[in-house]
Amino acid sequence: MRGRFIRLVPMVGIAFTVCTPVFVFAQVRKEVVEPAKREVVQRKAAVLQPARVQLADPVVIIANGMDPGWTRQFRPILQVEYLFLRMVCNPSKEERLPIARAGFKSLDAAAKSYLEWQNNQNMIVAGRLVERPANPDPRKMIQNALVDSAKTHLSSSQFERYRAELDARSAEQKRVAILNLVAKLDHSLVLSPEQRDQISESLSSHWEEAWAQGFQSFSLDNQYFPMVPDPLVAKHLNANQKTIWSGLQKVTFNSNGLGSFMNAQAQNLPLDDEFSDEVAQEDPKPATKK
Repeated sequence: MRGRFIRLVPMVGIAFTVCTPVFVFAQVRKEVVEPAKREVVQRKAAVLQPARVQLADPVVIIANGMDPGWTRQFRPILQVEYLFLRMVCNPSKEERLPIARAGFKSLDAAAKSYLEWQNNQNMIVAGRLVERPANPDPRKMIQNALVDSAKTHLSSSQFERYRAELDARSAEQKRVAILNLVAKLDHSLVLSPEQRDQISESLSSHWEEAWAQGFQSFSLDNQYFPMVPDPLVAKHLNANQKTIWSGLQKVTFNSNGLGSFMNAQAQNLPLDDEFSDEVAQEDPKPATKK
């Protein structure tokens, strides 16, 4: 019996020696694998969670098909034109309210028109590239709406004064724009005094308001020039100047408003100091019958 016990001791020792590493390895493997699985699951959850949130983030609700970004971008145009009308005509609060209402409607229409113009660029119909319509001019749209409303709600003397000041301002803007264009050309072509006068006259007699767009940006370089028809300039140049002129980069300037040069505080001010924007944007109440 004792001898059998003695023989069992080494066998138990051998079994313990062989089985222990397997047992320990299994325990270690279990401890290592389980945290790794948990770590992978946690990482997947961390990646999936923001993705689910981002799916709804790009959705922007545009009321009445208008882009709030462009409405805000064009708002300074309305502010400038409305203030110009107030300074010239000095209308009463009651006279200004319908004019402001017309201004806000034109602002929304300008933003919608510009958004449609952007979406229609590079359209392909029946396999052919269709040229998109001309760049809409939000300033002209807003100004025309204010003119129409002023004609209805102001006296004839007020309206005539307003029209005269608009025409004078337009003429001055044209004069300054032509001076700028000729100065840009002179910088690149070294024009003679006679050439400067000839090109100025040529531009003035064929003037397009779109050529003046872009001068509100102070970052324009002398290498950029509006899309002026070539004959208006080239016929007044010599051979060397024509070569330089043909190499100038001509671009179409977009009329994007003055938003880049007005601080956020000014943009957030109400259009009128005697009534809120919300009041001006409300539809007029129908007159009650007496």
